[in-house]
Amino acid sequence: MSRAASNRGGVVGVVVIAAVLFFAFPALAHHTDLDDPRDTMGPLDLVRVEFGHSDKNGTWTLVSAKAWSVRRLWDHGYVVIEIDSVDGPSPDYQVVIRSNGNRMVATLFRNRTSGPGREIGPVHAWKPDARTVSARVDLDDIGIGPHRLVYRWDVVTVSDVCDEWCIDRAPDEGLVDQPVPGVTPSPTVTPTPTTSPSA
Repeated sequence: MSRAASNRGGVVGVVVIAAVLFFAFPALAHHTDLDDPRDTMGPLDLVRVEFGHSDKNGTWTLVSAKAWSVRRLWDHGYVVIEIDSVDGPSPDYQVVIRSNGNRMVATLFRNRTSGPGREIGPVHAWKPDARTVSARVDLDDIGIGPHRLVYRWDVVTVSDVCDEWCIDRAPDEGLVDQPVPGVTPSPTVTPTPTTSPSA
C-alpha cells in the first residue's frame, strides 16, 4: 500500500470516529438513568428512574420492584415528579401521576409559596408494562429560568398499603441536575433541599 493510500485510510478512520462521537455525546447527555435501592414496602417501591429528553419534551420512566395494576392503584397510590426550574430551594412544579381506575393520568401543577398549587394542565402518562409508568412533559410548560444551565428533579411515590403511608424517593437525598437542552454537562445529584408532597 502506498503512503498516500495509507494516509487516506487514516483520515477516513479519524472522520468516522469523530462522526460517531459527535452523534453519540448529545444522546448520552440527554439521557439519565438513576438506580434506587429497594427500601420501602408497597407497590411503588422504585428501583429505577429513566429520563430522556429532546429539545421540547422530558420523559420520565419509573420502574417499581413489584408489578401493580391500574385498578389496584386507583385511590391507593400516587407518583409525584418534582421539578425545580426557576429559583429557590423548593420545587417550582409538580407532575402528579395517578390511576383513574381505567388508565394512568397525570397533571402538571405550578407550586405557590402559600396555598394550593395552580393547575397548569394535563400531562401525557401511560403504563408500558406491569411495573412501569411513564410521563412526558412539555419543557415549555415548566418555565426554565433564563441563563440556567440545569434544572433539577426528583421523584416521590406514595401508597397506602403500609400502616400509614409508604413513601419512596429517588434519589434518596438531593435532586438530579439535568442539563438544559443544548447544554452538555453530565447530570449529577446535588444535595438541594426539597419538600416532599404531603399525602
